[in-house]
Amino acid sequence: MAQKDDRTPNPPLKYTEAAKSYVRSFIEKLPAVPSHYNRKRTNRTYLPQELNNLTILYRIYLKDCNETGQENVSETVFRSIFREYNISFHIPKKDECITCINAENNKETMNDIDKESMNAHIEEKNPTKLGFKIHKI
Repeated sequence: MAQKDDRTPNPPLKYTEAAKSYVRSFIEKLPAVPSHYNRKRTNRTYLPQELNNLTILYRIYLKDCNETGQENVSETVFRSIFREYNISFHIPKKDECITCINAENNKETMNDIDKESMNAHIEEKNPTKLGFKIHKI
């Protein structure tokens, strides 16, 4: 007769409620915006295109945990908590400039130097855009 195995099975990882609530607060701090086209039909919000996927978002979360000294959760738990929110990743129909998108998202917090650099960016962008339109014709 075989002897009983004295090894204990690996218990599932259990995270504290504080760690899970920190994930929720991290997700709620993200710069989510409503859909431009589907506002009436859905309450889904979208993250900017810099946050391409959950893996990148999880890495940002880990960096945030290291800076604040918070306990972090596994990527699987992070994904399951993220799914509780009706958030998706914005995939633009047209290519958009990251500088312009960042300026649009941070309009309220822009200082005079940022506004001047944005105006210079727009002045540089418009001739390029015009040349592209002429080339298309």
